[in-house]
Amino acid sequence: MKLIKKYFIVLLGILTAAQACSLVAAAAESDDINNKIVGDVDGDGLVTVLDATLIQKYIADIIGNDELNTTTADVNLDGKININDTTKIQSYAAGISDSLYAGMTVKEAIKKKNNKPIVTPII
Repeated sequence: MKLIKKYFIVLLGILTAAQACSLVAAAAESDDINNKIVGDVDGDGLVTVLDATLIQKYIADIIGNDELNTTTADVNLDGKININDTTKIQSYAAGISDSLYAGMTVKEAIKKKNNKPIVTPII
């Protein structure tokens, strides 16, 4: 019985250490995501029409979510990746309209969204 308790304690220690390592890795990954640029879907550091094209291919199921950054693809932060995000990126790249969050870091965009309500115009 004592031997089983020892194995159980050792196993519990190993699991605790593994969980701590995964929490540290998740925190580092979260910080990395927060510094990504909203709209930079291909990860080149720029928000361009190529990013919009990747979203269009994603929506059409031509590419999967492993070929673009889904966190930065949601430009209007509505929880969906759709044609609205593509339009915002195209507008931002062309410099012709307010694109909500494109060009900001994810952290800046989330802060702006939480401090100011988003009003989507009905067209």
